[in-house]
Amino acid sequence: MSFRRAWQVAATIVIVLSAVTFSRYRPEGFDSGLRAPNFNVYDPHGSPVQLADYRGEHLLVNFWGPWCPPCIREMESLYDLERVLAGEVRFLYVGINGFYRDERSLDPAEIAEGYRPGLDQFRARLRQATFVEDDPAKNDLVVNHLLGSSLFDFRGYWQRQFRARTNERYGIPVTYLIDKRGRIQLIVHTFQNWLDHEQMMRDFVASASLAPYGDRFHIPQELLPDVPESDSPSRPPSP
Repeated sequence: MSFRRAWQVAATIVIVLSAVTFSRYRPEGFDSGLRAPNFNVYDPHGSPVQLADYRGEHLLVNFWGPWCPPCIREMESLYDLERVLAGEVRFLYVGINGFYRDERSLDPAEIAEGYRPGLDQFRARLRQATFVEDDPAKNDLVVNHLLGSSLFDFRGYWQRQFRARTNERYGIPVTYLIDKRGRIQLIVHTFQNWLDHEQMMRDFVASASLAPYGDRFHIPQELLPDVPESDSPSRPPSP
């Protein structure tokens, strides 16, 4: 093998290895293209669950609350879409009891001692929720499905991180599409009729680019973070 050919082969190997390494160790974050941080929450029985437990699957991760009207409003269509995509996409519903304003990080001791009452309250609220107004039988199906599958985000810690681009008052629902490698492909804020996005989900499963769908999901003005008056730009003097 000539020196030139050997150099070309070596350069190709370096490029390939660099691409693989970057893909595997892509930085973590909450934007499209980054690796989703590995959250730690609880399943409906109180057992710890991590996002990493689902690596290798296409994920739809929906942060919601049973007290949140737009979350309630979109749940029927999520339930229907989950049936359509059974075996192709794993739907993870991550519920919270309310917004927590103290911004504290998670205290392991507090989690061990205190998550169970919150989980019990979450399940009690879920039992009382109405997801399907005109079909009690279907509403029971949705409630029972969520009672058996919805995860619980103690103190809403991870919900705060994943909705970082929106404000505290209207921060959920927020939905992340995460590919098999753990990378965020698309972020969807606020209520959706998810059956309208079936083709987008088919493209997600096929590993096609979701960039063409980005314009569908701009963040409404009312969801943007509140800017304190002291931080707002100063107004020009009146004439």
